[in-house]
Amino acid sequence: MAETSNRKYEISDKIVSKEVTNERNLIESVLENNFQDVVSLLDSGVSPDAHEYNKQLFYKLENYLTPLHHAVLHGYSDLVKLLIEKGGQYETRHNNLISILLG
Repeated sequence: MAETSNRKYEISDKIVSKEVTNERNLIESVLENNFQDVVSLLDSGVSPDAHEYNKQLFYKLENYLTPLHHAVLHGYSDLVKLLIEKGGQYETRHNNLISILLG
């Protein structure tokens, strides 16, 4: 039974790892203003808020921003609109309490 339980954790870790990688790729694509890659990643089911990736950074006590934060801060209005349309949370605050709406 313990072997089955360990296997579930391994599968779960692989899923989270893939999710984190995809979300990191989303943030990198936003930073590069690569609209097509952002669309492709969002259409494949990647979270527009990069929750799992940001959790990893949070646990390491590193600064983190959502893809929408990055798009706003860099003035990528097409990406801002796309991320909001795909469910990006514009009420989210940076860990230093900076609102996206102030960006």
